Amino acid sequence: MECYLENRVETRKNTKDRGFMETEVYQRIATTDRHELGTEFFTGSADSREECVFFVEKGFVKPSESVSIIGYFNEKYSHVAERDLCFVFGDVAIPGERLSKGVYRAILLPNLPGWINFYVSFDGLIPISQIMKLQLSFRNVKSVMDLELEQSLAYLLVHGEKEGEDLCRKLQQCDNMTTHSEIILRKYFKDWVFEGYRTRKPFDIHGQGVVHLSACLGYTWAIALCRMIGLGVDYRDMTGWTALHWAAFYGRQGAATLLLIHGANPSLVTEPTGENPYGRTAASIAFECGYYQLANYLADIAKNPQKIVRLSTVRAKIVGVVRP
Repeated sequence: MECYLENRVETRKNTKDRGFMETEVYQRIATTDRHELGTEFFTGSADSREECVFFVEKGFVKPSESVSIIGYFNEKYSHVAERDLCFVFGDVAIPGERLSKGVYRAILLPNLPGWINFYVSFDGLIPISQIMKLQLSFRNVKSVMDLELEQSLAYLLVHGEKEGEDLCRKLQQCDNMTTHSEIILRKYFKDWVFEGYRTRKPFDIHGQGVVHLSACLGYTWAIALCRMIGLGVDYRDMTGWTALHWAAFYGRQGAATLLLIHGANPSLVTEPTGENPYGRTAASIAFECGYYQLANYLADIAKNPQKIVRLSTVRAKIVGVVRP
């Protein structure tokens, strides 16, 4: 394990251009009640007003930061107007924050490139609003380590060596401008979720599972799909590391945030080693790898867990709600 980590540290140090994702920049800036909402990307049509439990009048985006909406509940559903809302970005559900009456906001995490569906939900699954489109731009130069991690993930998603080799070839041919490896992997990931996760290999040759590799790559959509089938966020790989430890190792703050939202414990330590006889927390791993902002964030959440709104908490509050 220590040799494996040393190799990954060296590769990461040699990678200067890390991939990142941000929302498309729009032109109009909006503010309300001292909150800057961002630039407008959606205007609701009055024709759909009566069809929605929650009608979104306007949608706003702050690139790489947040999405905000202005809207209201249909009078027929006013009895659930105080319920907590989730914002759903493709496969990823994020608890919404109420800024003022009719104004809500949620953080924007890295996601799939291109157009994704966006809607408001009670439980992170069933839409209660219009289904909107949000376009994400993507500028990414894949590192050697990213490609290796994608290939490791690919072999866990398919049956047999030949299918794994075929999928890896498809991934290698992506230029991540016109063709995206994440889009290809998501198709196989969906098949794995609905068909193969009980029958295929649980770990790769390094002892990592699908959720650990998803965290390494920062693929929030993949972590969300793992949670849909009930995979735990705190289960350890064969070396004793959790997905949050790996997200910290690679500096994937978006993945770390989503893991925390899904209940990951930032206080868990890795298995003891000769170099670290007491183990390491995710915060200490991030610090040692040079991701100081992420390290401070994880340490702060470990001390003040109430700062993260858990998705499980939001979902628990909607038990018994009768949906249309």
